[in-house]
Amino acid sequence: TYSAINAGVVLQSPISGGGAQPVPLVPVGTIIAFAGTFTPEGYQKCQGLSLLRATYPALFAAIGTTYGDGADAGNTFATPDFKDKTLIGVGDNNGTQGNGAGSFASGGTITTASGTAALSTSTGSASTGVKDAGGVTLLTAVTAGGHTHTAVVPHAVVRYIIKT
Repeated sequence: TYSAINAGVVLQSPISGGGAQPVPLVPVGTIIAFAGTFTPEGYQKCQGLSLLRATYPALFAAIGTTYGDGADAGNTFATPDFKDKTLIGVGDNNGTQGNGAGSFASGGTITTASGTAALSTSTGSASTGVKDAGGVTLLTAVTAGGHTHTAVVPHAVVRYIIKT
């Protein structure tokens, strides 16, 4: 069956069947970048908030204590704290950035795995004639490594919210 969507706000699907409740279009635990200056109904800020497990059981079931126990361990849990952070999707290389969901890297510095910088030289002789023979030093190789680079990522600032 179909039903009208009120107030132009889509919080759940108007489609249901077989006596089932309407299906949420946005699953609990979904994190969204939101451009508004407020937190919409049905969401919480991703700012490390301490929430009661009894008040938000569906969100607790989705994320548990992945982002912390909250202020009263055993009764609360924390929303992710994305203040002043950039999100990185979970993948095979996250060991260098953090340890997966719920972990945060401490900085934006990338270090190369190479050793130290060095110049390799050798001595030889060169001349344009018999009278001009002399020794010269030749640069034969340059190796560089062990240097760091600050990662500057283009960015825009938004409010992250999580579906409750």
